[in-house]
Amino acid sequence: MGETTIKLVVGSAGLPVLLLHGYPQTRVTWRRTAPLPAERHTVVAADLRGYGDSGKPPSAANHALFAKRTMAEEQRRVMEALGVDRFRLVGHDRSAGVGYRLVAGEGGARAALRAPALDRGARLGGGFGVL
Repeated sequence: MGETTIKLVVGSAGLPVLLLHGYPQTRVTWRRTAPLPAERHTVVAADLRGYGDSGKPPSAANHALFAKRTMAEEQRRVMEALGVDRFRLVGHDRSAGVGYRLVAGEGGARAALRAPALDRGARLGGGFGVL
């Protein structure tokens, strides 16, 4: 899969929720939004591979190391490393596709996804949803 490091912040307690940013953003995108779900959830805000402080491995000709499927599996492993097997997921823009792959992909769909921006043609206020 092309190992790399993923930078994240974790806060609060309760049902876990993974917050994934869009392009060209980072986990810092959630700094104003995260306190609300943190009142009832363990909030995990992670930088996707290649963004922010996460690793940026060299890409191959087919760009597979930066495919949404690869990023989804990586985020699943991040949550697993935190001891989390079921969680909610909030994503927008690029991470909506990553979230879809995470929920629909191999390795078990154990996330509830809220990402109205999956339809790139939709004009949605804010471009993301909170569960």
